[in-house]
Amino acid sequence: MTMGSSFAKSIIELKLASDRIAEGKGKGAGVFTVRYQILYLIASNDKISPQELIYELKMAKSNLALITKKMIKDGVISSFKEEGNRKQIYYSITDQGKKELQTKMDAINNMQTKESKEMVMHLMKTVESLKNVK
Repeated sequence: MTMGSSFAKSIIELKLASDRIAEGKGKGAGVFTVRYQILYLIASNDKISPQELIYELKMAKSNLALITKKMIKDGVISSFKEEGNRKQIYYSITDQGKKELQTKMDAINNMQTKESKEMVMHLMKTVESLKNVK
């Protein structure tokens, strides 16, 4: 199979590059690491279970446990159980976590140019279109 230059190849390369940037691998890495992805997901949902984080982040339970344990120790998230269900653990973001997330979001927003804003809009449209590919 010859890959050549194609839309599909470009989409796959974009996915791989975005993973490297987000996860802290390679040149230009770590813009939005798993730590910030967790903070973002918790802040977006007020509370979230480990199972929901595992699903959203597509990561192993053991890896999530290690990361969230450190984040609790760092004081950026807390864990709790609700009255009606003492088995289910949830995470919530602390004020310190909100501040850390906002600092990262501000740094990313400060990188924005008119061109990058247009590219993001096009990328979002492409992502929506790709959701229909079977």
